[in-house]
Amino acid sequence: MTATATPPKTRDRYVDFLRAFSLVIVVIWHWVFTILIINETTVSPTNPIGFTRGMWAITWVLQVMPVFFFVGGFTHRLAFDNYTKGTSRRFLTRRSKRLLIPAMTLIAIWIGLGFVLRATIAAEWIWPAVILVLSPLWFLVVYLVLVAIAPLAIRAHWRWGELVIVWLLGLAAVLDVLRFSHQQGWAAWINFLVIWGLAHQLGFFYDKLIAAPRRTAWMFVWAGFFAMVA
Repeated sequence: MTATATPPKTRDRYVDFLRAFSLVIVVIWHWVFTILIINETTVSPTNPIGFTRGMWAITWVLQVMPVFFFVGGFTHRLAFDNYTKGTSRRFLTRRSKRLLIPAMTLIAIWIGLGFVLRATIAAEWIWPAVILVLSPLWFLVVYLVLVAIAPLAIRAHWRWGELVIVWLLGLAAVLDVLRFSHQQGWAAWINFLVIWGLAHQLGFFYDKLIAAPRRTAWMFVWAGFFAMVA
């Protein structure tokens, strides 16, 4: 009789669920809620949200990318604290390999498939289609940047805690003012990293949020709801 395997104490089943749920939703969203327009030379996507009444409300529930980055922040802090003993080089090597190897494999498969299809089908839209399929991987670029700066972010968390969240919120607000009030388009690209970095930084507080009283959770729920409506 064999003993039942138990997960290590460092694993959190709810965090595993959030990560899996967010990834599944992203895949379903891109493959189900994308309408493809194919002509002789290209493939272009469109979204039914733009012309289906009320469908925008789905994004209030299924906008899961912040959840993905939040979970990433928690797992990165855990890995940095427990597994790598605070060694930045070891942390960066391990996390980058875990991310890049499957991503590069997927990209290589689709590029190879593109060459095969282009050699057998005389269609100009093959390569635009391959690029379209791989385009959802854009978030991996942001995620890799967050992995690269995670040791600095974690040390900032150790030293300044909640102040880092305030600074990131303030920076995001300043960048939005520059973008919308002063027509500085470059600010939008920087804000990509700032906003996802904010979600990532919030993940460092996961343990505190779990241990906090229930009214704290409701405070965040209502604050998030009003911010979303605004």
